[in-house]
Amino acid sequence: MDLQIVSTEMIKPSVPTPHHLRNFNLSFIDQLVLPFYIPLALFYNTKFDLSNISVIHNHLKKLLSEALTSFYPLAGRIQNLVSVDCNDAGVSYTEAIARRTLSDFLKDPDLNELNKFLPLDANVMTDCKGVLMSLQVTILECGGLVMGVCIFHKISDFATTMSFLTTWADLFHGKGDKQVKMHQDLTIGSSLFPPLSSFPDGYESNTTNFFFSEGNHSITRRFVFDASSIATLRAKGTSQNVPNPSRVETLIGFITERLVVGLESRSKKPPPSVLISLVVNIRRRLDPPLLDSAFGNLLWLATAFFAPSESKMELPEYVETMREVVHGVNGENRKTLFEA
Repeated sequence: MDLQIVSTEMIKPSVPTPHHLRNFNLSFIDQLVLPFYIPLALFYNTKFDLSNISVIHNHLKKLLSEALTSFYPLAGRIQNLVSVDCNDAGVSYTEAIARRTLSDFLKDPDLNELNKFLPLDANVMTDCKGVLMSLQVTILECGGLVMGVCIFHKISDFATTMSFLTTWADLFHGKGDKQVKMHQDLTIGSSLFPPLSSFPDGYESNTTNFFFSEGNHSITRRFVFDASSIATLRAKGTSQNVPNPSRVETLIGFITERLVVGLESRSKKPPPSVLISLVVNIRRRLDPPLLDSAFGNLLWLATAFFAPSESKMELPEYVETMREVVHGVNGENRKTLFEA
């Protein structure tokens, strides 16, 4: 794919962040999160006039600046493992054009080509001194648009990322006047989960080296399940304890089951153990529940452990285990996890 970077600039909040909000404390969960960027590519079947590309970008940048007044920490810089300096340094905005149509790309997506729509190299270890959010807006030759977003995980989870993008989109569609709150209180995360003032020596380097060390590779695969396939799997995954499994429970259970079968086929014997970790949004699971728009990393890991060498499991048992571990992440457990 022929993609050309046209320009990159920093976009700052339209209204300076007040002095009393300049120091934004990270939460304990923020501190635990690994230092990498969450990648996201959004495809829009727009019909923009290619002769007015500059007008499109200028409008998006203006609204981005307005949205940042509500999400001001994103325009700051992490100054240590404890807080963010909300100095309005800005977020990165890159303009790009690509000689490709949206329909051609989506017909058979290439994951390597997909990375070209991202402004940064995501899912790799990085330091905590750079930009906290970077955007790349690529206009396709058909007039379509691809929004590539990389947001630093130590300050945002996926829910916060989507909350910000929704606010930006609302402004684009003229809905922002009543929905965007300038310089709103974003401290719920650090209030519920206060940060540690310091970590043991070597904690950060040891943790990042464990996940991002040379030779420790991740594999990305794309699986497509249509509605009828999901319905069939849900029917096969039912049990007395889980008579109506969700789509997520069913698909994760199915993928886990096939992973175990694949490992057994390769080694000619069942694997001794399999560990599956799921990221759970805890906003609605706390007591009292939080708004979906609550800022920061409000998540926890639900971990399922299987021992295929000890007992053979079928899809309903995998589904039941997934539901059990996810339901175990709740408001009552917050006291055990964070207040001990």
